[in-house]
Amino acid sequence: MKTAIASLALLSATLLQANVSITVVGTVNTDPTGTYTAGDPVSITFDVNLDPLAGFEQVVFNSGYNWWSSDNYSGGPLVLDNISSPQLGGTYSIDGSDSAPDERISTYSSANRIILVNNPNTGGIGLTLGTADVTSINFSVEFLTSDLDLVTGTSTSVSDYFAGYEGSYSVATTNAFDIATSSGTMTLDVTDMTIVPEPATSALFLGFIAAGMLIYPRRKLS
Repeated sequence: MKTAIASLALLSATLLQANVSITVVGTVNTDPTGTYTAGDPVSITFDVNLDPLAGFEQVVFNSGYNWWSSDNYSGGPLVLDNISSPQLGGTYSIDGSDSAPDERISTYSSANRIILVNNPNTGGIGLTLGTADVTSINFSVEFLTSDLDLVTGTSTSVSDYFAGYEGSYSVATTNAFDIATSSGTMTLDVTDMTIVPEPATSALFLGFIAAGMLIYPRRKLS
């Protein structure tokens, strides 16, 4: 019994990675689709991939920047598991026939900046803005309240990296945020961003089982 409990606890700890979500909030400047007007709020959440590097076509870790990219998609893991927004319809997806979706997240030492690009070369990404297909989403923000520590000389998963930056952040006014569609590009100003790591469901489930196995014998003896 003790061996089984220890094994479950070890497996639970191994799986206890953070499923990190990055939420960017902004206000509309222009919207050529006519769906929203200037000043309307937009919130988009990017769920990063838990898979530590496997299948990513390009990863860079140096003193100038860190880069996670799937820019030559061949069916392997992408940088993002999902993109969701109350203001967008559809379901995020990458067309398997698109050989260069150019999906990436990068962090730079200069200006403590995060840049996320999702820019398939062909077709859309499964999302819609009004009746228009979304073809790419891009944002670049500069932190005002935190420094980004770059990883050098080793590698780390994008989820593990951002799990260390949990919290809400004020951002500089010099930022970029746009949603390109088949009807033109919506431009926005970023007002703030939030990074939220959440424990993987499978790890929590195994943790509950281990805890139950520890508690059950005590009840039986009482």
